[in-house]
Parts: sequence; structure tokens; C-alpha cells
Amino acid sequence: QALGLGDDRFVLLCIGVTLHQLERFEEALDVFDEVKEKWPDDPDVWVYRMAPLISLKRGQAALESAERAFPLRHKSSDRGSLLYQAAAGASIAMGLDSLKRRWLPDLDTATKAFIKWRDRARRDKQLAAFKQAVEVFKQSLAREDMPVFEEFMLGVRLASIRNPFRRWEALGKEISKDWPKDVSAVQAIREQRRW
Repeated sequence: QALGLGDDRFVLLCIGVTLHQLERFEEALDVFDEVKEKWPDDPDVWVYRMAPLISLKRGQAALESAERAFPLRHKSSDRGSLLYQAAAGASIAMGLDSLKRRWLPDLDTATKAFIKWRDRARRDKQLAAFKQAVEVFKQSLAREDMPVFEEFMLGVRLASIRNPFRRWEALGKEISKDWPKDVSAVQAIREQRRW
């Protein structure tokens, strides 16, 4: 009923958000796509459309939407904090999904995206918003997904170390924490190959 009475962009964004909350993800995405066609320079639409993309397990598309919003972020009233929160969620969701599927190309993309967006948030003085989004994501996980989250975050920490020798040293310390005493390296490699 509100359409045509005022700011149609705002009304359509509200409709898209409502559809997403009702778990009608494809319909929400259709609405956000309609808004982006009419108002392509609005950073909010690019950010809001990330939510249904994440819910539909289309992490790469969600990250592409974040990239479209990035140069427009200062036109938004929240100065981009919502963008960094969404980008954190998109990269983690993509990382967890790829870890569950053991699909390394997507895991590599998600890890690099997480690091890139964290660095951007730091430069834009939005690191607190980024970290808050990571914590909210972590708190929303089911107990059985916590090991996958921890594995992703370990991969992020290791990938953040630029010096390869220090990276191997850090990896060695992590491995030694959980390494079973009765398993040889050869057995571990054979077991890993079964994946």
C-alpha cells in the first residue's frame, strides 16, 4: 500500500527484509534485484541483498554484492558498518559451507575474503563492527557447527601470517595440541587422502 506514496526505494527494501525474515529468500532476492536495477548507486541495496544470498548458500554472489557496495559505502548513513558486518557473515558462511563439503577452492576464496574485509574494516575504523558480526555469527551456531567454525578461524589465523616459515611453525603448534600419540605421520596422511 505504501508503494507510490513516497520513497519507493525504502518501501521495497523493507519488503525485501520482511520476505527474508519470513524465509522467502528467492522472493527477497527478486525484490532487492528490482531495487538495484532502479538505484544501482545505493550501497544499502547491495548490502541487504547479501542476506538472502547467504541463506541460499550463494556465498560468492554475496561477496560480489559486498564488492559493489564497497566504493559506495560512505553514501550510507551508517558509514558502512552494516557492510562490514554483512561481509564478515558472508565470508564465514561461505567458509563453513565449503569446509563441510571439503571444497578447497571456495574455502580459499572465503578465507581470503575474510582477511580482506577485516583489513578494510580496520582501515575504515569499522573493525569493532566486523568483530561484533563474527561474535554474533559464532553465538548463532549450533553446537555441532562449532568445530567447523574453529577450523575456519584457524585457517584464517594461519593464512594471515605472511612469513611461510612462521606459518608452518604456528601450524606445527596447532597440530601438536591434538596429535594422537599412537598415530604416525604416514597413517595421518593416508587417513587424510580418504577424504
